[in-house]
Amino acid sequence: MRLKLYLAFLICVAFSSCVTFKQFDKRAKASRETNYDASIVKKDGTVITGKSFKHKNYDSYDHNLVRVINKDNAFTMDGKKYNDSDVVAFQDSKAFHKRYNNLYLIRLVKGK
Repeated sequence: MRLKLYLAFLICVAFSSCVTFKQFDKRAKASRETNYDASIVKKDGTVITGKSFKHKNYDSYDHNLVRVINKDNAFTMDGKKYNDSDVVAFQDSKAFHKRYNNLYLIRLVKGK
């Protein structure tokens, strides 16, 4: 009896975690800027927009996290490379990311 109760509890926990990740992805996509597909916001306030965007600084343990790696080819927008020490925020196909310390965190809610 205890084994069945334990298995039912594990199934409920697994199911609720899947729902949480789906809600996370929906909120992240909803908070993107709708005016453009991809963008880079630099420290001086300039916004560079484009179609093709790549970055090489995914965290090896969690692919939702993007780390600052201080390399000249950390970001690529339409073939032009940018150093991530000059980048404050960026938007890719998944979400809008804002820099906080040495990470780029995903914005979940847009507005005040």
